[in-house]
Amino acid sequence: LGGFIGKGVPQELVDRYGRDNLQIQTDFGHQSGLEVFWSMRMNDTHDAHPPGYRVDYHGLAPFKQQHPQCIMGQQDDFERYSHGPKHSWTSLDFSYAEVREHVFSLIREVCQGYDVDGVELDFFRDPVYFPPAMEGLPVEEQHVELMTDLVRRLRRMIDEESRRRGRPLLLAARTPFTVEDARYIGLDIETWLAEDLIDIVIAGG
Repeated sequence: LGGFIGKGVPQELVDRYGRDNLQIQTDFGHQSGLEVFWSMRMNDTHDAHPPGYRVDYHGLAPFKQQHPQCIMGQQDDFERYSHGPKHSWTSLDFSYAEVREHVFSLIREVCQGYDVDGVELDFFRDPVYFPPAMEGLPVEEQHVELMTDLVRRLRRMIDEESRRRGRPLLLAARTPFTVEDARYIGLDIETWLAEDLIDIVIAGG
């Protein structure tokens, strides 16, 4: 679903070995007696850079090209704002159901298609998920509920995959340092822990 950014090396690996980066690393980890977690940046904005700014520029992610209404900024925001959330203008707005569905589907695809031992939801790298956060303001309660519902749905899927495999598949979340900072951007860590939605919390950077 996510595709390979710019194809390049990942596609060469598939063509040559029949396995992509994640499968090769997962196999190596297991052969070495290690657990392997796949980490997903929940709102990556590396595609905010204009053409020519970075050597590895590949344009907007395919989903963003197909759903421009779900992006919280405009292309010229990169030059208009020198730093801060608006500078990284390609953040997806998680208040859109199609964004949450896309994110869920990406994670489900990895859980069903790769023999990983766990998944990390990296909420800390580009921690903007709803429009108020683009202005540096706290999100609304409805935003918090939307994100909690997504995590609940992921938990159910993870549990189903665990039963199918016959062994645990763990769910981790990387969040801001404090409960207050996390809730400010829409992450209700207290509820996640109270409901056993998350197995591991990784606080901060």
